[in-house]
Amino acid sequence: MIVAHQPHTGFIKSSATLCVALACLHSGLFTVYAQGPAEQAREHFQEGVEAYKANNLDLAEEKFRTALKIRPEYLEARENLAITLARKDQFIPAMEEIGKVLSAHPSSVQAAEARVDLGLIQFLKGDQDSALKEFRQAISLDPQYPDAYLQLGLALRQKGDLDGAVSAFAAGTRTAPDNAKLHYELGFTLRRKDEFPQALEELQRALTLEPNDADARYVLGQTLQRLGREKEAQAAFAEVQHLHQVDADKAEARTQRDLGRQQLAQGNVASARNYFEIALRKNPDFAEAHKDLGDVLLGLNELGEADREFRVALRLRPEYVEAHQNLGVTLGREGELGQAEDEFRKALAASPRSAEAHNDLGLVLLGEQNHNAALEQFRKAVALNPDYADARNNLGLALEEAGDLQGALAEYRSAVRLSPQYAEAYNNLGHLLASQGQWRAAIAAYREAVGLRSDFAAAHYSLGLALWKNQDLVEAQAELGAAARLGDPEAQSSLGQLQEAEAVEHYNLGLLKHQQGDLVAAREAFESALKDKGDFVEAHTNLGAVLLELGEVESAIGHFHAAIDLKPDDANAYYDLSLALKKKGDTAGALEARRRATALQSPVAPRDVR
Repeated sequence: MIVAHQPHTGFIKSSATLCVALACLHSGLFTVYAQGPAEQAREHFQEGVEAYKANNLDLAEEKFRTALKIRPEYLEARENLAITLARKDQFIPAMEEIGKVLSAHPSSVQAAEARVDLGLIQFLKGDQDSALKEFRQAISLDPQYPDAYLQLGLALRQKGDLDGAVSAFAAGTRTAPDNAKLHYELGFTLRRKDEFPQALEELQRALTLEPNDADARYVLGQTLQRLGREKEAQAAFAEVQHLHQVDADKAEARTQRDLGRQQLAQGNVASARNYFEIALRKNPDFAEAHKDLGDVLLGLNELGEADREFRVALRLRPEYVEAHQNLGVTLGREGELGQAEDEFRKALAASPRSAEAHNDLGLVLLGEQNHNAALEQFRKAVALNPDYADARNNLGLALEEAGDLQGALAEYRSAVRLSPQYAEAYNNLGHLLASQGQWRAAIAAYREAVGLRSDFAAAHYSLGLALWKNQDLVEAQAELGAAARLGDPEAQSSLGQLQEAEAVEHYNLGLLKHQQGDLVAAREAFESALKDKGDFVEAHTNLGAVLLELGEVESAIGHFHAAIDLKPDDANAYYDLSLALKKKGDTAGALEARRRATALQSPVAPRDVR
């Protein structure tokens, strides 16, 4: 009698943000980093700033509002929203937004910024005196705030008080000597006063600090002309034309990047890549486009190219959090966990309250078998963002590794509650329940996982094992088959073992039914055994014996021959074949079969079915 092998007990665990399976982290099965709320808000904020610079006030308003929806405490976004509304002549809503900033009890620095914004709104309303009052109050709140001096000087110049403007700009340059804008406005105002040598000095200083300022370069050319230095003036004007072309290229690059991000959001990866590459041809120093192209390449598993793009982005923007994180992801996929850890720590240095960076660092530490440190990082991620489903899932993994099964169970349940589409968390929940013998609950969790992701091979495999353990062999076979088709390396072996186990079960049922005299049921059972395991020798011989009793001689002979083909030294098969041939009237054949049976085993061993 054949004894079935026991099913494997190795259920698969999966962590979502960086690693498909905990055990796979060393092999680098990472996925691209997804922005968290803080990074998403900052991204919308930056897009709002770009839209404002391009004079697209409606888009700027939309972006600033989106940033505030994600992070209501984002004061810079609220201030910029106020200025944008004021530019659209919506003065009352603009002042309401500034009121919200001031009511948030900001620091003196933040209060000074808000007062400057309020002054700008008053200025746009046409109330110059109120604007001047706000700018001066901002300076009293924060005497080191360069923009307060800048806006005060601009307002005084607009009012016709050139001396007052010069005084304000000069005070600003003493406070912030490396502020190119203050030097430029001081030089511009001195030129208005016909103080050309002093104006030239300030404009040159501005261009030393910001060489690509086309406005400053143009006013420099005008000033040089007034000083009779025509050749130098013409060189300055030629540079202005070049800078305008550069500005146009940068604007086109921003447009191409926006189009690429739209395509990426729609899942059109190839089109997105093309737009990002066009953007970089227009502006090779566009850090954000390098990062976006790196994201695409990482998604395509072109790791070397992705690595290069992220590094270029970081050379251009050293504190670019998302670039540090996705470079860390890339290095993780390449198996360079030490370097990946360095990148995630740099991301945290630039953004200490990034829950995503803590989570990603935790996964690398987990892969380095530094479980306590990993657990600490996951806890920090959850503390910073209690609704962060990935961190909850990964905290569950770390707790399970630490032996805190109840804590792990709570985290997995939180993950699926926060993100009902989270297939990996359902799979991990199923694994933990299965390890505790809660088979029905485990099966329910695995069913959720495969229902959400039909291509989730590991979940199909684990579901198949759980169903097998729960004695639901038909469904178990279907799930293991699905896992095998999806490429799970152990599923095919387990499927073979399950089919063998089912074959044995049907075979034993056939023996029982025959002993009870139910030949039809015995026949069906032996046929099912052969359907599960076509090379089951004993099932062939016993099915042949039953068929012989039912008078189906030819079919019986066929099964005896099949048994002999599979096992040429099977004396029982030859003996039963001799009986069938004799019944058919083939005396010579029957004698030859009996002779072979006798030669292989004498006396013939007793049979289960005769």
